[in-house]
Amino acid sequence: MLINSNNNSDRKEIEQDDSIKPLIPLLSNLFFEDKRWLDLVFHTSVNEIANKKSLNNLISIDSHTTVGDTMVILKNNNIFSAPIFKENCVYNSQGQSIRVDNGGEGDDWENKHYLSDYIGMLGVHEIIAFMIGIFFEEKTSYQLNYSPYSTSETIEIETWKLPKPKDISKNSQFFKDTPILDLLNLAPPNPRKMDYIFSTDNMAMAIKVLSESKLTRLPIVKDNTIIGILSRTDILSKLVSNKQILPEIFHKPLSYFPRQHLLDSDYWSIYPDTTASFAFHIMEKKEKQSVAIVKDKQLVSNFSLTDIKGIDESNILDLNLEIKDYLEKINKSIDKNKIVSATLNTSLIDVIQLIVQHKIHGLWILRPTNQDSNHHDEIEGFISYKSILDIINNLIKLL
Repeated sequence: MLINSNNNSDRKEIEQDDSIKPLIPLLSNLFFEDKRWLDLVFHTSVNEIANKKSLNNLISIDSHTTVGDTMVILKNNNIFSAPIFKENCVYNSQGQSIRVDNGGEGDDWENKHYLSDYIGMLGVHEIIAFMIGIFFEEKTSYQLNYSPYSTSETIEIETWKLPKPKDISKNSQFFKDTPILDLLNLAPPNPRKMDYIFSTDNMAMAIKVLSESKLTRLPIVKDNTIIGILSRTDILSKLVSNKQILPEIFHKPLSYFPRQHLLDSDYWSIYPDTTASFAFHIMEKKEKQSVAIVKDKQLVSNFSLTDIKGIDESNILDLNLEIKDYLEKINKSIDKNKIVSATLNTSLIDVIQLIVQHKIHGLWILRPTNQDSNHHDEIEGFISYKSILDIINNLIKLL
């Protein structure tokens, strides 16, 4: 059992559970041998891990900001989500608050992000999921490639129809008039769950919270104020920058780990002529971070949540395009030679490094094959940065 170094009374102990028992035989001395690694895990604070840009310039959104303006903020700052706060207040040095539109000008006033004003995290993912819902039509049958263990599956699913002029007008008014708070109230409970991390928490606690949370980015709290954001990528970047002191288990190939703990073999694949909205809806419905784009049974590209980060009111209708055309508009052509992938022989740390280097949520694991002199790569599964944090969290529980 691991106790967090921070003494906040509301932090939980990190306890072992039955899910990590298959990992115990793997360890031997592969996880414990270097004191520098233990120092990194237990004595490196969140404040040292977080991206300094995030700490120095927190991007936050007022709950009464319109949906359209929210998407512009996310797009202009190249972020996927942001913390939502109660209607904007400024605070003086005595902690007294006043609404911005009622005054609050002068050197004695500053805009602080108090934890008590924090409502939740919301981003482009939840907004697009809601927008696609506006254009639902009757359920349609689709034949899909499902997983390596079945050739195809016919499912009934709601799809996004091409908006008519009156629909577009309604869409435009929605962007202009609807406060983001309305979407936050309609969102599933997970985005509103009050997950956060203290600036003094160590890396072990940060990995635990990010592993167990549905959120990809967590508010960082210091003295009851939110001072920045910690992302899953921040954790992985810290591991890569300390590659030389990581335990031997990080340098083991993916095949060394129990498949069910690391790979998502129950993946979904689509064809290049599938609409982007349908691809997104598959990810939303099946809780996937990525879908494979296949042609002639070969992986030719990838569509992930990262690919919707730049959507706003001006281009949301691009989601009606076929996936190949949509990807071209965001400068990501369908080209199997440009796919970021690995094999089961790739080490865990090399996979982490690829994810950090290419700023992606995960990558496809392929199995090279040769059949009748025609080389092609079969999909083993998908590995996400969430699954990597999960296995590291489980390993830390054994310390």
